[in-house]
Amino acid sequence: MTEYNQAMPKENPSAPESQVPNNSKKKKKGVFKQLMDGSLLINTNSRKLLPFILFIAGLGVIYIWLTYNAVKTHREINSVKKEIKELRFEYITVKSQFMDSTKQSRLARKLMGSGIQESRVPPEKIIVTKNEFASEK
Repeated sequence: MTEYNQAMPKENPSAPESQVPNNSKKKKKGVFKQLMDGSLLINTNSRKLLPFILFIAGLGVIYIWLTYNAVKTHREINSVKKEIKELRFEYITVKSQFMDSTKQSRLARKLMGSGIQESRVPPEKIIVTKNEFASEK
């Protein structure tokens, strides 16, 4: 214990007031002002905060990146919605044209020039019994 006492400087009660540091006279800056002028990072006590500051900066970068991706995704969704709408209109148009072209009266008019005519005799139903079907195999 004597080594510890010897290593510690003893206060000199007779020292003048100008040599004794007075912490109450120092004007403390705000944390924001210290951060802006860089004295916060130079201070040895503030070095303990460096991992936290880097963590906050990393969170900021991630936040910006996520915002950018959200805007990009929103734009893609809007463009796909617009394309779907256009394709739906095209589908309806093509479907109505197809339905119109496959009507019996339309087909009869198209085939009239080639000599093929519509049959006036209704189709007949062909009935096959099990015995006839088995004998054919």
